[in-house]
Amino acid sequence: KIYNKGSTFNESLEFANNYSEKSNTTMIHPYDDLDVIYGQSSVAYEICEDIEPDIILSPVGGGGLISGLSVYNNTLDQNNKFSIVGVEPEKANSLTLALEKNKPVYVDNIDKFVDGASVSLIGSNNFNICKNSIDDTILINNGKLCNTIIDLYENDGIISEPAGALAVAALEKLTYNNNYDGKNVVCIISGGNNDLTRYPEIIELNSLYLNTRHYFIVEFSQTPGQLKLFINNILGLNDDIIRFEY
Repeated sequence: KIYNKGSTFNESLEFANNYSEKSNTTMIHPYDDLDVIYGQSSVAYEICEDIEPDIILSPVGGGGLISGLSVYNNTLDQNNKFSIVGVEPEKANSLTLALEKNKPVYVDNIDKFVDGASVSLIGSNNFNICKNSIDDTILINNGKLCNTIIDLYENDGIISEPAGALAVAALEKLTYNNNYDGKNVVCIISGGNNDLTRYPEIIELNSLYLNTRHYFIVEFSQTPGQLKLFINNILGLNDDIIRFEY
């Protein structure tokens, strides 16, 4: 049976934990579980089978994937190890806060836009693995993320959900070890579970990020011709009104 409970991941997880306790069933945690983490280390194994990565950029929600990368990296000899950089939404930065405070920290008023990575608290197992295994974290705002989603679709034919595009969005902000000439940098695109109804919002946020769309509240005097005056004297030759409310 499938239950649809909660508007956030944490609310759904709380329901699942309570259900498991009441029904005396086994709770399989989506990320804070060593077996799940070891399973996700296979992603690093498959990457290393194809190329020798120098840096892997990983999206971070609860920390399962990046913990798996770390576990596999720790099995390699020093010459073959790669750097790991975690990428989080700006307002769902549970791993970054945990590393700063040296313990998992609950993120209040979490932004749910990046639904696949909007986790308020990094897992305990995940934090214990990551605190000594990753090299840096990068935070991405929603505008940059939407720009990356559209770029992936238009230029590469890749349909990505917001969480899936996090790693690619972080490429321009990568500051760990400034010399990347000849380096193999891998971005993990973790999911394409995108809802078509979200694209108008994604397009709008991208336009705001590119500074091509602006919203104004204008107070006109109650005299004839004010809107015409605004259009003729204020708008530039390449400007356009795409929405008007009076």
